[in-house]
Amino acid sequence: MTTAKVQHIELYNFKSYSGHVLVGPFKDFSCIVGPNGAGKSNVMDALSFVLGANAATLRGKDASDFICRRAKKKECSVALVLRQPNGTETKLTRAIDSKGTLSMFVDKMNVNEKEFVAVLRKFRLGSRIGSFLVFQHEVDAVAQKKAKELTEMLEVISGSGELKEEYQQKRKVLDAANEALSTASLEKRGAVAEVNQMRLHKKEADRFTEINDKTTQQRRDLALVELFFVENTLAQQKQELERLQEAVNKMQKEFASEEQIRGMKKQQLDKHKIYMEHLREHRTLNVELREKKTNVDRLRISLEHLKKKADDQTVEVKQVKAATTVRSKETQRLEEQLRQQEALLAAFLEQCKQEDVQASHHGTLTADQWTEYRRLKKDADCESISHRQELETVLRQRESLTEGLKQATAALDNHENQTKEMQVVIERNQERIRDLTRKGEEAKVEQEVMKRKETQASVSLVQMQSRLVEQQEELHRVQQQLHELRFVKDDNKMNKRINEALQSLKALYPGIHGKLIDLCEVPQGKYRNAVTVAMGKNLEAVVVDNTDTAMGCIRYLKEQRLVSMTFLPLNALQGKGADDSLRTFGGTTRPIADVVKFDVHLEPAIRYALGQTLVCDGSDEARRIAYGQPDGQRYKVVTVEGTVLLKNGSVQGGLAAIQSRAKKWDEKRYDDLKAHRDRLSQDLANGSEAEAAKARIELKDLQSRIEFSATRINAIAAEIKSYEAKIADLKKELAKQAGGATELNKRITQYRENLAKCESKIAHQQKLVRDVEEKIFAAFQKKVNIPNIAEVEQREVKQTKVRAEKRQQFLLIIQKLKNSIEAETKRIGVRTVQDVEQAFDKTTKEIEQCRKDYEVYSGITSKLEKKQDSLQANITQAKAELDNLDSAIRQSTKSSEEEMRKLAQGKKHLNTVQAACEALRLQRLSLFQRCRMEDTDLPVVDAKDAEAIGAKRARGADGGQQPSSKKRGGGAAGAAEEFFVTLSEAFHTFSESEATRKGVAKEVHVCIDFSSLADALRQQARDQSTFNAYKHRSEATIEQLERELESIAPNLKASTRFGNTETKLGTTSAALDEKREAARKALMEFMRVKEQRVQRFMTTFEKIAQHVDQVYRELTLGTRAHDVHGSAYLTVEDAEEPYNGGVKYHATPPMKRFMTMELLSGGERTMAALALLFAMNAVSPTPFFVLDEVDAALDIGNVVKLGNYLKSHSTQCQFIVVSLKEQLYHLADCLIGVYKDHEHESSGVLTHDLRSYPN
Repeated sequence: MTTAKVQHIELYNFKSYSGHVLVGPFKDFSCIVGPNGAGKSNVMDALSFVLGANAATLRGKDASDFICRRAKKKECSVALVLRQPNGTETKLTRAIDSKGTLSMFVDKMNVNEKEFVAVLRKFRLGSRIGSFLVFQHEVDAVAQKKAKELTEMLEVISGSGELKEEYQQKRKVLDAANEALSTASLEKRGAVAEVNQMRLHKKEADRFTEINDKTTQQRRDLALVELFFVENTLAQQKQELERLQEAVNKMQKEFASEEQIRGMKKQQLDKHKIYMEHLREHRTLNVELREKKTNVDRLRISLEHLKKKADDQTVEVKQVKAATTVRSKETQRLEEQLRQQEALLAAFLEQCKQEDVQASHHGTLTADQWTEYRRLKKDADCESISHRQELETVLRQRESLTEGLKQATAALDNHENQTKEMQVVIERNQERIRDLTRKGEEAKVEQEVMKRKETQASVSLVQMQSRLVEQQEELHRVQQQLHELRFVKDDNKMNKRINEALQSLKALYPGIHGKLIDLCEVPQGKYRNAVTVAMGKNLEAVVVDNTDTAMGCIRYLKEQRLVSMTFLPLNALQGKGADDSLRTFGGTTRPIADVVKFDVHLEPAIRYALGQTLVCDGSDEARRIAYGQPDGQRYKVVTVEGTVLLKNGSVQGGLAAIQSRAKKWDEKRYDDLKAHRDRLSQDLANGSEAEAAKARIELKDLQSRIEFSATRINAIAAEIKSYEAKIADLKKELAKQAGGATELNKRITQYRENLAKCESKIAHQQKLVRDVEEKIFAAFQKKVNIPNIAEVEQREVKQTKVRAEKRQQFLLIIQKLKNSIEAETKRIGVRTVQDVEQAFDKTTKEIEQCRKDYEVYSGITSKLEKKQDSLQANITQAKAELDNLDSAIRQSTKSSEEEMRKLAQGKKHLNTVQAACEALRLQRLSLFQRCRMEDTDLPVVDAKDAEAIGAKRARGADGGQQPSSKKRGGGAAGAAEEFFVTLSEAFHTFSESEATRKGVAKEVHVCIDFSSLADALRQQARDQSTFNAYKHRSEATIEQLERELESIAPNLKASTRFGNTETKLGTTSAALDEKREAARKALMEFMRVKEQRVQRFMTTFEKIAQHVDQVYRELTLGTRAHDVHGSAYLTVEDAEEPYNGGVKYHATPPMKRFMTMELLSGGERTMAALALLFAMNAVSPTPFFVLDEVDAALDIGNVVKLGNYLKSHSTQCQFIVVSLKEQLYHLADCLIGVYKDHEHESSGVLTHDLRSYPN
């Protein structure tokens, strides 16, 4: 490291320093002085800036804040000149251009940030700026730093912080390696434990497999022997079945077989279906025929109506044409008069123009006289202005009255024309009403005829329906009851196996009466739930005559492995019956046995099932009877809802489940209703339903025609009412027209009277005006020698008036003619010839279309009638064939009672043997399915291959290999003597009901192969007793083996997992060794870095701890007394890794007890902080040390001591101090004064060397 000191600082536009400013040269102990605000601290900022401090430390937001505000160029720079002992100078420069870009120079050579920092490190001015540049008010913060902050400060000084990143990286690698090592160790221990456990499991699994194989073989042998026994028994039953079948067939040959009768009945059913189909077609055809006939009648009536309408329109056309001809002539005459009057008006106007021209050439006054006349006229007008205004007002009234009179006259003419037209329309409508009345009378006569026919048809239909109503009502009632009971029957299908087993038992044991629910009934429906609950599990129990029958049934069910049942033997049942005391409780309470209807011989079963159980309606009554007796006796009581109160105090019941079971009472009723329904359907099919249907169709046809006729009569009546309403409206309108004409005449009279009054007023006002004019024109008349000047004017006025009246007369005549023409035109336009002809053409087209439709529907009706006749013939033929078949069936079924009895007995015996065969087949299927569920492998072959296998073994038996074997058809073989069977009978692996339930569409036939069964085992099936003994021994052996298996509970996958666990153990052992080696290497690397970091930190810490006490002693020596000083020391919180903990700094001023830094005064904290900073600098010295007003909080004594310390150590380190206290800066070697240059608005610098002055 190179030792150098600050020679001087060159500032350019930096903060308050404008332009180029040189600060220095600096000595060993230099003080910067000056007034506040002059820029002393900016020198400190300049040093910090050039050494690389950030903007926040330098009291600025960004780099642009360092540029002097008054600088012409927005750029600044600071150059620090360091002088080495050999006299060599190095210039370090930082500059900011106008764009805010920072640049660095070393001896005017541009360098980057990394190179510039390297040069600073060369002079021991690296990143430790905070340890030798102490800013204003920061010295107190050094003393109050937290322990962790002091640690960070020591890491920077000692250089241990440079190893922090590598230390953390190595620590992470070590932690990861240790964690991986721990995981690998755990995995190995788990693998070792798993290997040991799997070794034990493997032994248990091997033993389990051995015992399981023995159990499986034992089950297989037992199943094969049992199946072999069933197959031999089945072969014997099949032989017996063949013998009985031959006997039955022989008896059936003597009379008509059931197949023949069944065929005849089937043929009868097919014929009956054809017959019913013909009836349905006949009904449908009748409905369609009725609709078509209705359409034909409607079209026929419409055609007649349209023809009459066309005739009426023909007459109307002739009438309108005649009226139009008369009106057209009148219109032509009026138009000719209009043209004449217009020509006269034009001639009159031309004459007036010519007279005006002639009058202008023969005037009697000169131009001057006319001028004077006009002046005098103007004066006369001014003088008679009031009379003239009144005259104009009256003239306007006369004009208005004249116009009103004209309009009233025209309106009166229009009213007269409209009145005539309305009268013509009224006459036409009255004629139409008379025509419609005649048509309505004809329709009523026709309706009466059809009503008489309808009455006759109704009577006939009622007679036919009376034979069918009761049957149909009864059938409907039965159908409704069947619909309500459908759920019960559908639900009983789930008990098909129970019913099949019960039928087999009835065939074998005649002493079976049936299920208890089928043998009794509950007449009152409300007690069904109660009886169901009271009977409980005995509801579907089977009643038998004695215990022997019951034991035989139970034995058969067990042998055939059928469903379990409960049997009630009448000779062994015991139970308390209901005595008379139970009938004395009153209310609704009674013994429940009293509500059940049953035969006398079933009394033991009813007494056993119901006992002394009571029934009542309500829960409160049931609770009182059951538990509230005075003598304390309790009874079992059931309510009608199904709630049962037991003697022990418990209450049971569930309405939904009870109701579901109670519906089983309806099963017998369902079968009876179904048979009754079939009989009713047959009776209805053979009755006269076809005739009744035909009568109904005819009746509906008549009713439709009557309805159509009534609709037509109503339409005619409505049309008559419409015409009458129109006539009434027209008459009301005529009355209004008459009133309007009277009102118009009154208005015309009034207009004329008012015109007369206006004429009188006009004459009076004109006289007044003339008097004024005569007075004014008197002199002028003498002058022009005209006796009366007004004559000239009057002549002109009179001529104008005459012309106007004559012109008005022409206009009135022309307007009247136009109104008459317009009235005639409107009268003709009410119903023109063209409109009437168009209506007639439309009616003609409708008649043509209606005729075509009538012909089409008539043709369709004819075809339908022919088809109806053909269907009727088919119905008659089908009915005859049905009657013939019925007679043939009755004739064929006649035979003697003895033959029928023998045949019935033979069939009964045959059915019994068939039931026994089916029971054996069910037992075989049950055994086969049980073996499937128990995973017992049986030797089976496909039925398709069974015949070839049986033939091959038969050839082997002929050669002596299998002696005394008897082959059966279909792959089954058996012999009564030696009980040898090689293949079983082919069978399905599912029963029919199971296949339907499981959705199996087609199951493959299989046969059981008994060829692998040993002879010793075959001998065990020679009879029932030997087989039972063998079965008992085998079941005991299997039970013992199963107990052994249950006690083992092995892991069957242990063998496979044992190899996997051994492999896993080897893998985990190798992985553990790798992790151990990796952890060892990571620990070595971590310890190397750790030791280096601890060594650096502790070396520096121990030196600083040694120096800080010495420095603090020197700074505080003699503060309060001679040879009295303070003490300071440093301690670390973590001795092993001190950089992870904190460093505590304690300072005790002289003659004071120990206290924390926060409790010391500002001056005491400042001295302590300076001691620590000087100690750090002594251990890791820097070329210079800068202090900025650190003496602000010190008293005079401490300031003197600080100055003496700085003076005494200035030879070892250059001190630059910013101070305002003379006790300090008078001890300096050099003073640098900073002042405010107001002229240049900049900070100025003065330098003074104090070494030439005595201390």
